[in-house]
Amino acid sequence: MSSYQEMVKQCHELYNRKDYKQASLICDKLIKEHGSRSYSYHLAGLVKKKQGFFKEAMKLMEKALEIDPKVVETRYNYANALWSAGQVDEAMEEYDKVLKEKPDHTDAWLNKGRTLHQLGRNEEAAEMFRNGIKQDNSAGKCWENLLNTKEKFTKTDKDVTGALKALDDMDPRSEEARCVHFALGRARLKQDKAEEAFMHYFLGNKIAQLQNRYDVTTDVNLLKGIRQVFTKPQVEKLEGSGIQYKRHADINA
Repeated sequence: MSSYQEMVKQCHELYNRKDYKQASLICDKLIKEHGSRSYSYHLAGLVKKKQGFFKEAMKLMEKALEIDPKVVETRYNYANALWSAGQVDEAMEEYDKVLKEKPDHTDAWLNKGRTLHQLGRNEEAAEMFRNGIKQDNSAGKCWENLLNTKEKFTKTDKDVTGALKALDDMDPRSEEARCVHFALGRARLKQDKAEEAFMHYFLGNKIAQLQNRYDVTTDVNLLKGIRQVFTKPQVEKLEGSGIQYKRHADINA
């Protein structure tokens, strides 16, 4: 019989490799051999959610909470499972419980905001994203969702200014920075600042390349509006000028 710690470690490794089928088998053994532990069900719920079995994930999370209702992260992942299963109202209630216990839970603010956005309550969603940002100014996903939720931007929009400052606190090669650059590209287009928009899309694509997430269609999809604004020589000039952009050197370092 493998020890509890060894089985959990093995499951985490399989989960991180996205081998959810094998991870699920380990979780079955965990529950069979260590069913008195809340985390056995919690981990199994995470795996089931990744496999798209949302109702099963919910039941496993419920069992984990039945064993130990005080684990905030279990309740957070239970809320995520509810949201994925389309039980939006129930998910909102669980996010509220998480935030009551842990007001600095940035991801709970983020996903509560996403849920409100899904319901078309965009102003409320934006406030949730801002609350997340108050907890962590470099929370790129909160900045991304905040900017993407807004339809109108003033010429000196405070959220755009805040996102630009937040970029300085982020790892320039990170997924967070990539998301913020793309969101700023969209925002800058709505501000009629096409050159700045192009530069953010350009840098976002550069990070995607470094992450091996780049696809040639990314340029077509994300820069389509920019390429309609500029002539081909202007586009080439802007792409070249990226070397002079202050964050470009950081990305290539």
